[in-house]
Amino acid sequence: MVILILRVIHILLGVFWAGAVFMVALFVQPAIAASGPEGGKVMGALVKRRRRGTCRSLAPRGQHASPATGRFAAPCSRAV
Repeated sequence: MVILILRVIHILLGVFWAGAVFMVALFVQPAIAASGPEGGKVMGALVKRRRRGTCRSLAPRGQHASPATGRFAAPCSRAV
């Protein structure tokens, strides 16, 4: 019974995730692109906000690999 409940939750979260991806790809990104230079400011704010969330989630681990270099770096350093 527990497996069935977890499976249903997993499927529902997958559907939510896919819907969010399509919403961003079909509505948010075209709207930001159409807004011109102001769209760049919005995207910059979103990236900055995401970086803070990533830093909070990685900070307890002590360090993580940089996607750009594959080397380990201190959490939230500018090299990341």
